[in-house]
Amino acid sequence: MIGSKNGQKVTTQKATSNTTKTINAPLKTSTPVTKTGPLSSSGTRGSQPIKKVGQAVEEEKKEAPKTGLFTSKPSAKFANIKTSDPFAAKSNVKNNSFAYVYNAGGIPCRIDHGTAVNRIKWDSNVSLEDLHFDPLLITCFEGLVETTHPYNFIAKQAIKELLESPGAAEKTIQLLPRIVTPLRLALSNQNTTVFENALGSLKSLSDVVGDALNEHLNGLIGALLKRMNDKKYKEPILSTLRDIEANGGPSVVKIIKAKIPTYSNM
Repeated sequence: MIGSKNGQKVTTQKATSNTTKTINAPLKTSTPVTKTGPLSSSGTRGSQPIKKVGQAVEEEKKEAPKTGLFTSKPSAKFANIKTSDPFAAKSNVKNNSFAYVYNAGGIPCRIDHGTAVNRIKWDSNVSLEDLHFDPLLITCFEGLVETTHPYNFIAKQAIKELLESPGAAEKTIQLLPRIVTPLRLALSNQNTTVFENALGSLKSLSDVVGDALNEHLNGLIGALLKRMNDKKYKEPILSTLRDIEANGGPSVVKIIKAKIPTYSNM
């Protein structure tokens, strides 16, 4: 009896252990789920719905930052490079400069591109004899300081042709006080083209107004002194001074010698 009892006890223990294993074994489901919290009565774990494994992986891919080679356009590296706008207005053209006035149509002429030699062509409805020199001639003298082509050429050539037009002397003499100042500035300019244009314009002006220029010579000769030590310009300056002397009369020699003691008209 004891043996049978013991045998019964052993059988009972084996059955109990088998039942325990069955209870503790994980449940096999056809659809895997992600454990995000305790399961609620509504079929969710915590505050998040149950998601399939494949769906969770896809969402993680979408939320993850892109770290590939082509995360931005190849041209993005040029975004911070400063470039000039070809259609922007030029900042170096001031509203009161000769270039601005010329571009706005204030000078009734244009450069003639149809010839091998640079020339200017006046508007078809313009007669130089009837043109008012105020402020046209003054503006052209102000344009002598222009260093950009074609403005520097147009200013020089317009002065020459205006001063050679009929009746130019009478119209120019009354404007001398307003012409001398920009002419002196051009003669003092360090740019060689500006100086050469101004020197030629000074000779043309002297040929037209004669001795009326004498009272303005001190400032003009003072500007010429800066170039007298340059071998390239010494002789052209002396030649211009001799022309001024011939146009202004004997009193000019005294004015010139006061500034240039070594001056000689020979």
